[in-house]
Amino acid sequence: MSTASETAIAGHEEVPVEPAVANCLAISERGIRTAQDFAQFMSAMMGDVIAGRLANGKAAAATRSGVALLKVIEMQYKYGSENEHPGRKTLRLID
Repeated sequence: MSTASETAIAGHEEVPVEPAVANCLAISERGIRTAQDFAQFMSAMMGDVIAGRLANGKAAAATRSGVALLKVIEMQYKYGSENEHPGRKTLRLID
């Protein structure tokens, strides 16, 4: 027997329902390189969770990863050293 998320009833027969693709997926596949990318991803992810297109567990994992990404960027700006590209810092995590 199918669950309600897998089928819809049309008249008296069950019709398969295609699972909705999360909007944040396209953003994440392009890559998150800027603050604007990150903001768009998080905004899309919130909408996906509310609309039921993304499981709470996946959203929680993506959020934790996003927090870690922001922390690395913060550490890079605070503790990174200048390199051959002016205005860019590199953070060595291990020697």
